[in-house]
Amino acid sequence: MWNIHEMRICIEWEERLILINGYPILIRVFYSPDHGPDKIVFQNGAFIMRQPQQQVQLSGCRPIYTRQMDEIMLPFRRLQLSVSEFATFKAALFFNPDALDLSNQAKPDVYEERNKYLSALFTCITNKLGMAAGVQKYGSLLMMTASIQVMFSRVINAFFRSILFESSKVIFAIMEALQLIKTFAE
Repeated sequence: MWNIHEMRICIEWEERLILINGYPILIRVFYSPDHGPDKIVFQNGAFIMRQPQQQVQLSGCRPIYTRQMDEIMLPFRRLQLSVSEFATFKAALFFNPDALDLSNQAKPDVYEERNKYLSALFTCITNKLGMAAGVQKYGSLLMMTASIQVMFSRVINAFFRSILFESSKVIFAIMEALQLIKTFAE
């Protein structure tokens, strides 16, 4: 019976973990130096290429890397987000009143908190760019949220699939990624 209780807790926390574990993806692509549209570069110099290299074969990861480049890195570069805009956007993503396991009593509070960050983001952008260009940038950023959350979910799902079905190389690579997440959380 204890394993059913543990599984229920894992399911309840899954949505929160998807977002928390997805934050390093946002950070990695935001702070990646611009080496073109086909390369994500980590702060330590390691990198991910769009096309697989012969010496690095991580089955199942390639589609996720390509989506990170196409759906997060390139739009962030086009939008030319400042650090304050990026930080405010991350905070707004964190407060999700539509989270499945959120109690009805907590939803209004989470909704209000998210609105504070969204208002701050709007003000920050429009003060810098003016109303017309600011509204365009703000809208473009908000349109990215659904694909970002889907990507977070796919990264976590790929992790669990690799633990169950993939080779030890994938597990090692993902464990390294989780170490990055732990480092970020500290």
